[in-house]
Amino acid sequence: MPPSPSLVKTAKNPDVPTTSHPFKLQQQAQLPPPFDIVDIRPPKEAHGIDLTDTILGSLDKGEGEKSIPTLVLYDARGLQLFDDITYLEEYYLTNAEIDILKNKIDEIVGYIKDGSAVIELGAGSLRKTSLLLNALEQQKRNVTYYALDLDFQELEKSLSSLGSYHNIKLVGLLGTYDQGMEWLSSRFPTDVPKAILWLGSSIGNLDRESAAAFVRTFQEKTMNPNDLFLIGIDRRNDARKIALAYDDPRGVTREFIMNGLDHVNSILGHSFFDRTAFEYVAHYNDIEGRHEAHYRSLRNQTLSHAGHTIRLRLSELVNIEFSYKYSAREVDHLIDTVQLHRIHTWADSHGQYDLHLLQKAPFAFSLAPPAAPYPSASEWRDLWSAWDTVTTTMITPSMLFERPIDLRHPFIFYLGHIPAFLDIQLARVLGEAYTEPVRFSDIFERGIDPDIEDPTQCHAHSEVPDNKEDWPRLDEILAFRDRVRERTLRVLQDAKQAEGGVSRRLGRIMWMTFEHEVMHLETILYMLMQSSNVSPPKGFAVPLWAKALAQSKEAVNGHANGHANGNHDFSAASNGNHDFSAASTTRLAPEPVLLSIPTGTVLLGHTDSESHDATGPTSLPYGWDNESPARTVSVPAFTIQSRPVTNAEYYAFLLATSASSCLYPSSWIHDSSNDGWLVRTVYGPAPMTASVAANWPVAVSYNQAAAYAAWKNMRLPTEAEWVRMRRVMLKDYDHPDSPTAIGDAIKGAPTVKYPNIGMRVWHPTPVEAAQVASDVWEWTGSLWDTHEGFESSTIYPGYSADFFDSKHNVVLGASWATHPKVGLRASFRNWYQRGYPYVFAGFRLCV
Repeated sequence: MPPSPSLVKTAKNPDVPTTSHPFKLQQQAQLPPPFDIVDIRPPKEAHGIDLTDTILGSLDKGEGEKSIPTLVLYDARGLQLFDDITYLEEYYLTNAEIDILKNKIDEIVGYIKDGSAVIELGAGSLRKTSLLLNALEQQKRNVTYYALDLDFQELEKSLSSLGSYHNIKLVGLLGTYDQGMEWLSSRFPTDVPKAILWLGSSIGNLDRESAAAFVRTFQEKTMNPNDLFLIGIDRRNDARKIALAYDDPRGVTREFIMNGLDHVNSILGHSFFDRTAFEYVAHYNDIEGRHEAHYRSLRNQTLSHAGHTIRLRLSELVNIEFSYKYSAREVDHLIDTVQLHRIHTWADSHGQYDLHLLQKAPFAFSLAPPAAPYPSASEWRDLWSAWDTVTTTMITPSMLFERPIDLRHPFIFYLGHIPAFLDIQLARVLGEAYTEPVRFSDIFERGIDPDIEDPTQCHAHSEVPDNKEDWPRLDEILAFRDRVRERTLRVLQDAKQAEGGVSRRLGRIMWMTFEHEVMHLETILYMLMQSSNVSPPKGFAVPLWAKALAQSKEAVNGHANGHANGNHDFSAASNGNHDFSAASTTRLAPEPVLLSIPTGTVLLGHTDSESHDATGPTSLPYGWDNESPARTVSVPAFTIQSRPVTNAEYYAFLLATSASSCLYPSSWIHDSSNDGWLVRTVYGPAPMTASVAANWPVAVSYNQAAAYAAWKNMRLPTEAEWVRMRRVMLKDYDHPDSPTAIGDAIKGAPTVKYPNIGMRVWHPTPVEAAQVASDVWEWTGSLWDTHEGFESSTIYPGYSADFFDSKHNVVLGASWATHPKVGLRASFRNWYQRGYPYVFAGFRLCV
């Protein structure tokens, strides 16, 4: 809908009412550069925000709890003082951000699309922003830039300081963050891409929980899929450096803080505060990771305003500002919480500050544990969005009958199998008919997983058509899929309204079918990785390394290629496929640490028997038949590597042993033009350089992992040893029967890598000194077999038992393609045939 009439102030005439849309600026020849300032405040705040009640309420508290809203620091004089602060050498944040923008600006603006609306929260003087705008202008990118800030004069001054642009339109937005959020939420059509800037580590002014809530709300209210969010975040640097940044020797910061008292007096209309009765106290709280700014009362005093009385004791502190700093782990947690996808992080030259480019992607999975006895409607929708991203944007109609792996059906089978399996299970538990067409239940009920050595040996499975023309049409399958999804949502709605809630058996069916789709999503992805037609997922920004390869290939071949596949020549882009030298921008990962794990016991699995569905609590976490019952195992002391083996380490093994071709991973592809090896990804083959794929965990078969282990005179850990290692690395997290165990434990273990799962990145990422449940599943030396108390599922009888054949081994953890609901469930167990080379599974060694 068109915008309602509002007061739009121009720098030339600040009181001209207009109804023009900001995209259709009224250009005025006499105003270089032309811009409008739009007053987005509600009418009652047109003359400023009345902070009286907020100020008095914040002060009218007990000792140690008094505060003044940080907003009072930013009147006209405060804004000027803060701008002065940003020029101080001690205030490293601004120079660090400028350093990044100067050195990486082309990479950053390369993600901002033509026709974008670029919105900056708390624009300030625009000294840093001008670097970005100048780069956009140089690249002839047509954008409209919106500067949101609190003060009209400062907005006018800042916008007037910019040069004249041919391709960029300028608009000032007069209002607060929240008012900007409301304005943006209804202003732009969905086809206008947006890039939101929040620079200067302004996020640090909010506590961590409030910061995450603000960005999450901003994302939900104002951003559409593919929109960008560029955010500057200061690190947890040396305490002395931070303290000096907020209490400089010249006293500029001190005057900035003390000016807040003058502004309060102006708001209240009298000398409420006597500045001489207070001093500025600055302190860096290393435990909380925040700088704390307070006023200290220099005497016992009583403050009065309109009947309100505030008493302050000698030396009592009144908080005026917190500035939170972030560790890498805290940034990871923030990004997970706000449900945005990280495209890239740029650090300044001194490694003290970062710019993070985030994107609203088609879906984002949370690491939070299940909160209900069945998957919620929103969890189903997120999963379906992921499934559709893979099966409808990465698998084109021309690929439907491809079989990149001979041991699997063509892609078209899986498009029908997932909804058919879900429908069959729902119909059975509810005693209802199958969704039409009923014949789909025969074609699509169960897939194949034959014996690698003798593919004629296979468990019971659906009989599928031999000829392409006998398969259902794609439109029929997709219509069937949508009807099954509608049925699922109706079942969820009925369960919500049912007296007594959902039954334990229905909850089991819901989780079983949910996890079944999760596992097949990963299957589809490792199948796609073997296809010569693999392409990136639509709606996810291409990472920098892949963009650089595409640009280099374009330069070499004279034409653009959005992604690479097959045996392409990347030598021009990578300076050789195995550049492990010190000249590389990134070094090879250090040798893995050997962890000494003491003797102890470990609890494997968790008790969740189908026979108890009629009487068991609905809140009991779900588990497959192979997880039950829980059993305690004694584990002797052992030593194990702290992380998985990398591509570079495995390649060294192949070279040292002149290994036969059967030991070369299927996760690699040969580069015939350079006689080297590349790593398969959804973006095309990645160079095995130290700056790209050399430090990723290698993905191999069990047999390949065992050969490497023999070369090292080591072995693969048993299932019990691997679980014991995980417990020790995560500081003995809670009982594995709790689904919160791994996710919460990883968040609370700052030395352990934050997990790359759920397609947070669409390929493995470099190993870290300590990691678990991230990037790749991990092979164990334990056979996939029955155990004491095992009861085969009556709902899905062959799920586990069909593979107790001494040819499969247990794999544990999770890969980059694993949904967190599976990858972070402590009791979940997976398995593959030992010679199966296509899966996203790596390994670590022990003795």
